[in-house]
Amino acid sequence: MLNIITNLKEFKNTSLIQKVILAYIAKHVMIKERQEKLREIFNILDTNNDGVISKDELVIGLKILNNGNEELAKEDSEVIMNNIDINKNGTIDYNGNLNFLY
Repeated sequence: MLNIITNLKEFKNTSLIQKVILAYIAKHVMIKERQEKLREIFNILDTNNDGVISKDELVIGLKILNNGNEELAKEDSEVIMNNIDINKNGTIDYNGNLNFLY
């Protein structure tokens, strides 16, 4: 905790260019972490490892998140597929559909 306070005090004294550079680095590290987390979630949902998430795979994942409520999982999957499946091929492709998330 003491290190955090010290770093905050020192940050106040840094130049504007240093602050901009630190903000830039922090942003890109966070984006990379989000990309890695998104890829991890995608891989969990892609149960047959074919590189895309089908509606059935999405329903299975959502059913787990919704404590077994299949009806809610199906409703949520409809909304998600309608919003994310841009090319309307019935699947979610990590590269094609999810780039806008980060």
